[in-house]
Amino acid sequence: MDSIKKLTYILYFIGNFMMLTYSGIFWDDWTLYNMNDEGIMNQFYGNGVVVFGYMHIFLQNLINTPLIYHFCTIILQLLSIFILFKIIDKFKYKNSIFLYFGILVYSVLPLFDAKITMIVLPYTLCLTLFITATYFLIIYKFERIFLFRILSLILFFISFFTTSLIFFYLIPLLLIIFYEDLRFIIEHKIKKIKVVFNILIKSIISHIDFIIMPVIFWIVRALYFSPSLQYKEMNYNEIKLESFFEIPYRLIRSIYAFFITLYPLLKELFQNLEFILLFVILSGFIFFKLSRFNLNLKSTKTKFLIGLIVCFIGLFPYILVDKYPTFTGYSSRHQLLIGFGISLLVVNLIFYISSKTIRNLTLAMSIGLFVILNIIIQFNYFKGFMKQVVVNNYLESQNFSRDFPQTILYKDNTSNFTHKGNPSSFYELSGILKLSHPKENIMLIQRNEFISNNQDSTFKKLTPYFFSYNLSNYHLVNPNLELEISYSKKSLPIYPLVTYYGDYLSGNKERWTEYFDFNLKVL
Repeated sequence: MDSIKKLTYILYFIGNFMMLTYSGIFWDDWTLYNMNDEGIMNQFYGNGVVVFGYMHIFLQNLINTPLIYHFCTIILQLLSIFILFKIIDKFKYKNSIFLYFGILVYSVLPLFDAKITMIVLPYTLCLTLFITATYFLIIYKFERIFLFRILSLILFFISFFTTSLIFFYLIPLLLIIFYEDLRFIIEHKIKKIKVVFNILIKSIISHIDFIIMPVIFWIVRALYFSPSLQYKEMNYNEIKLESFFEIPYRLIRSIYAFFITLYPLLKELFQNLEFILLFVILSGFIFFKLSRFNLNLKSTKTKFLIGLIVCFIGLFPYILVDKYPTFTGYSSRHQLLIGFGISLLVVNLIFYISSKTIRNLTLAMSIGLFVILNIIIQFNYFKGFMKQVVVNNYLESQNFSRDFPQTILYKDNTSNFTHKGNPSSFYELSGILKLSHPKENIMLIQRNEFISNNQDSTFKKLTPYFFSYNLSNYHLVNPNLELEISYSKKSLPIYPLVTYYGDYLSGNKERWTEYFDFNLKVL
């Protein structure tokens, strides 16, 4: 068992260590980084989670802020993995090695890559609190220590600020609170409905605080933490009646979008010799480690069904508000909970294989693939960071400073340079521009975004809150310039991982500018 735990931690670190080596700022991070306290609090007051606003203000005042966030994310995820193992140990399940491998697969699945952003740290924190609360609930159930009951309630309540966890709460609620009663009913083959009903009612009454807690949370949130400001204007996470009728369609759409958006990452793996070599080495290492285990485990239809149910429970709260767990952009934040179910499905499918050698090889290659996909995703974020450095270097060299607002269109002919971290939204670009031109009166924006935000009145809704988007002294004006970024005549390297990362580690980031050309023209 300890060997599986060690292997889990090693593989997790291999897949994620790159985020600890550089200070990347991505997506909504630009509404936190280099932002005043008022701008940060406006955002979190608006989306109804003020407590996270104070957390971000504290972290933003530390040295090398992005790396602090990345370090916190790694620690929280490792803590979650550790506690998941403790939960399995506490239950003393006879086939616990099966669940151990489930945790191993869960820890290396290439999901939720948006965790690299500073803005998504609360998601990671809330999930860790949720898992810890589940563990405390189990301790209470087994040892009847009242303190752990109180701690569990408190941590569950705080974790619900990531609202998808409220629905996911069904799992600990049903599997832990009613675990003993359901097992008693099954083992004693109790068939009288009245007896079963009395047993369950007694359990409900004795755990009424856990059962009504989500309701209390919703009441408290509706009274004190409901969306306001720009989030209210834009119907942030609004649930409509028709959403329930569209669940089947949205479920199919989610599955389709998940695999379609995974394809570019798989394609990059098989087009890059560096990643192929790493995949072979890792798979061989994992296969060698697995050969030491006696994996005479069998899958069952029940386990497979449980995996499907857990998947659906993790997916449901997102598709209800029309959000999908894709690999596009930062939508992977909607993958926060589906890893639990997917890991159970993967392990079940692999352990259906009867041949020990083929089963071990399939498991090793699957885990190796997941780890390599994590590395590819992390490297894509690194390339996004690289692109930001190049853009910032160019902007620093230009004199854009004016005493009046400007709108500069941004045309990116290099959007295929990376799948992740590419600066594209107006507040990302304006945040980068703010580093060298701090007047906050210039909007740098792509033409399509400028047109669409005008047509659907998004800018009209956001104008009072421009100070939260690095545009304190800006008001909407027609574009007068266009900045175009293209590839230079210099060929991109054959071995990008070694080349780009080598330049970074050797302190030669200026070489990155050689791959790009800029053209500024008057409209």
